[in-house]
Amino acid sequence: MHNLPTLIAYAHKCLQPIPHSSKKPQKFPFRDRYHHTLRVMGWCERLLGQVPAQENIVLAAAALHDIGYAVSAEDHAAHGAQMAEAFLRSQGFEVSFVANVADLIARHSDKQLPIDKMSNELIVLQDADCLDEIGAMTVLWDALAEGALEEQGYEKACLRIEESYRRLRTRGRVLKSSYGQQLYLERFGVLRKFIEQAKYELFMPPHAAACIAESLPGAVGASAVLPRKE
Repeated sequence: MHNLPTLIAYAHKCLQPIPHSSKKPQKFPFRDRYHHTLRVMGWCERLLGQVPAQENIVLAAAALHDIGYAVSAEDHAAHGAQMAEAFLRSQGFEVSFVANVADLIARHSDKQLPIDKMSNELIVLQDADCLDEIGAMTVLWDALAEGALEEQGYEKACLRIEESYRRLRTRGRVLKSSYGQQLYLERFGVLRKFIEQAKYELFMPPHAAACIAESLPGAVGASAVLPRKE
């Protein structure tokens, strides 16, 4: 998609951090929506290799899916759809393309939608959104967050990562494509192995990862790699 850099630049403009002087300090200052957007686009590209969907629509929606945070976190999907529609029209995109992209953005946060109510394009976007910050990224997030606290320690950081492991075990249930579930289970396995190794090296008691992993079958929710929907 030759116009993609323009969309990415617009997303970057929309998602510029608000100066700390005008709001309370960020809880996790190392995280930002723009870089999350770039990673979601990357996950979309990986998923598109296995799930048949219109690449140009998916990547455009991924580039703009969180721009609504510039207005409101609570209603960012609805705001983002309106902003994307206005911007894409101003750039001369076809009416049908604009409508499809705006629809994906409007519904990307509704992770409880039944699979028979979703296009393959929406499945790819939602799965990509869910796959971000699982696995090695979880370790980085928790290590950075723990390192910013006044009281720090290896054991304390390890326990924080283990708590994230427990919290994230339910995320796989909302993934709709079989390939998305496969990627999720791979990332979850990386996280489990890290915790096991960290606890071994820290001489800490074994954690609950093994029993949690037993509750994660190969398919953690009703899904499939769907045929192309016309």
